[in-house]
Amino acid sequence: MSLGPTGHMVLYKYYSWDVWINIVLKSKKVRFSNPYYFNDPFETKAADHPLSNTAWFDADLERFSGIRENVVVFCLTRNPLNSLMWSHYGESHRGVVVGFDMVAMGFYVKKKCVLPCQFGNVIYTNTKPKGFYSDFFNDGVFSLQEFDPMYLQALQRNYLYKSQEWAYEEEVRVVRHREALGGEKKQTYETFLDVVFDPAAVRELYFGWRCQKDRKLPRRAMKQIAERVIHEFPNAELRVVEPESDTWRLNSHILGDDFFSC
Repeated sequence: MSLGPTGHMVLYKYYSWDVWINIVLKSKKVRFSNPYYFNDPFETKAADHPLSNTAWFDADLERFSGIRENVVVFCLTRNPLNSLMWSHYGESHRGVVVGFDMVAMGFYVKKKCVLPCQFGNVIYTNTKPKGFYSDFFNDGVFSLQEFDPMYLQALQRNYLYKSQEWAYEEEVRVVRHREALGGEKKQTYETFLDVVFDPAAVRELYFGWRCQKDRKLPRRAMKQIAERVIHEFPNAELRVVEPESDTWRLNSHILGDDFFSC
C-alpha cells in the first residue's frame, strides 16, 4: 500500500500480460468476480452453519444462492513487489501490476460498496471460525447494496476470513452488489462482471522483470507500449521490477526519460 500524490490510498492488482492488455489497457475495465469461483476452496466457508459437515443445511444453501446471484468482489493487495504474488498472479513475472487510487475508483464510498476498501482487509487465522454470528439467518445480508456497519460481522465471516496460509497475499477486498454495478441478478451464476473505470485512477504501473526479455519484445515495441500507457493513463508512474542482487527482495525503478530517448 502507498499514498499517491493526492494523499489517497493506492492498492495493487496483479495481471497476466494478456489480461492487462485486453481488459485494462484497451477496455479500461476492472473485473469483479464471484467469490465461489476463487482459487481457494474454503472461500466463504467461515460462514458455514456450525452443524454442517458433508450435508448442506437449508441455511447454507440459501447463503450460497444469495452470494452467487448478487455478489461480486474485486481483490487487491498492499504490496506490488511480492515475488510470490508475481509468480502466482503476474504470469511468473511476465505480467503487470496496476496501482489504483481507491478514492478515484470510488472504492471508499459506503453508499456504493457492500464492503468498501477501508473495511475490506482480509482476516487470516490458523483456526477456522465456528459458531453462529450476528445476522446468521438474515438473508438481507446478501441483498445489501451499500455498507451497513450493523452487518459487519456477517460480512467479515462471508467474505474476509481466510486461512493463515494465504497471508502472504496481504489482500484487501471491495465487495459490491451486482445490480449496483449495472449488472443483473444472475441465476446462471456468471463468474465475473467487467466494470469501466476512470483512467485517471491509475497511479502506478509496474512491468514484471521478465516482461520484455521472455516475450522477446524489441525495445522499440516496449517503448511504444510504454508511450501508449502514458497517453492512456496520464497520472500513472511507470516502473520496472527487478530482483536485488544481494537479497531475496524485488525492487523497482522508474522508467525514465533515458528509456524513451533511446
